[in-house]
Amino acid sequence: MSVAAIRAQVKAILQGVANAGQVHDYDRWEIDWDDLLTRFKATIGGTDQIRGWTIHAQSDGARYPGTNNVGELEHLFLLRGYLSLKDSTGSEKVFDDLVEAVQKAFLGNYTLNGSAMNAEPPQVVVKEARQLSDVLVHYAELHLRVRERTTF
Repeated sequence: MSVAAIRAQVKAILQGVANAGQVHDYDRWEIDWDDLLTRFKATIGGTDQIRGWTIHAQSDGARYPGTNNVGELEHLFLLRGYLSLKDSTGSEKVFDDLVEAVQKAFLGNYTLNGSAMNAEPPQVVVKEARQLSDVLVHYAELHLRVRERTTF
């Protein structure tokens, strides 16, 4: 187990969510509009839009579970989601459904396809409208707490 293996599985799970958009396994930051579109534009139902997710390892912790030469590392992954905001189409409801689909994709997959010892379901900690470059988007942050066992 390793943070790289866990990150790869988190990305694979996110990519498995229908219409998730573009998924990046690290934070992507762009000021240039063309670069932003390259990284976050998705075509869903024939409509181009900003839609995607990034994965960021927010923090780490460690502990000894009481066994010789075995430790546990804890990782807090921050999943950031983006969707073009279009009030006239009720895009907020679409985003709510997408965030829920992401949460459900992790339910029951306690080991993240064998890459972790244990993972808690993602928790929504922020869901609001924000400005990304010069466009309004729906924005969400989900916390995904993951533990891995390691030997030393």
